[in-house]
Amino acid sequence: MSCDYQRWEYWRQFRHSYQGQVPEPIRDLLEDVLKDALQDLLEDMIMPDSTRRSLEKRRQTDPMEYAIEVTYRRGKQAARSREERWTQEERQLLAQKTHKLLRRIRTTGVPDGVDPVHSKTGLPRISSQAGYAAVYDQLMDLGINLDSPFDSICEAIEYKTKLSSEERRELIRRVEKIEAQLRKGANADEAVIVSDILAIQAAVPDIFNLLIEVLADPRAGFGEVAERVIGQVQAEVV
Repeated sequence: MSCDYQRWEYWRQFRHSYQGQVPEPIRDLLEDVLKDALQDLLEDMIMPDSTRRSLEKRRQTDPMEYAIEVTYRRGKQAARSREERWTQEERQLLAQKTHKLLRRIRTTGVPDGVDPVHSKTGLPRISSQAGYAAVYDQLMDLGINLDSPFDSICEAIEYKTKLSSEERRELIRRVEKIEAQLRKGANADEAVIVSDILAIQAAVPDIFNLLIEVLADPRAGFGEVAERVIGQVQAEVV
């Protein structure tokens, strides 16, 4: 599948998620602001007629997905003229926003195999990062909470320089799978969660300890499922 097609799957999954999690007043604001503010932005974008027609059709059928995609494309287009002039600090900020947005989307239940980012680092080229960062900024401006109790764990893994980029990415994917399962509540597959936690424990014991702390924190909101998982994991580790 093409990166563009898979990115649409990301936006669709995000829309499904926020409709169930975001309070209705904010949800309405998100729909209205993005739809109105971005309705005419295609006029100054250079793209094939087939792509333009596809986007116009998407605008008619799902304004929310269309709006997010156009925000992404405009951020990416604006970045292309200055790719060689990004400072290290700017690059780090773009990477941080990209990671955070994509993790938030993936943990809402994106189908297996859907991933528009194919690099070993888990990041696209810098112009695409600017596109994802533009979406991140737009959603944050509208009051959408993109934080996760697992952000600190993923960031700690990123700093594990002794691991290869592929190893770091695999561990982060496991953390994302754990969060995605936990968000299912009573429908969570606890065996899958335990399996991923044990794999993390075998690879990076200190990250495992951080993970258990997050699971045990009542503020994370995972309740009895997390309690049972911790008990099963501790029985296995001992």
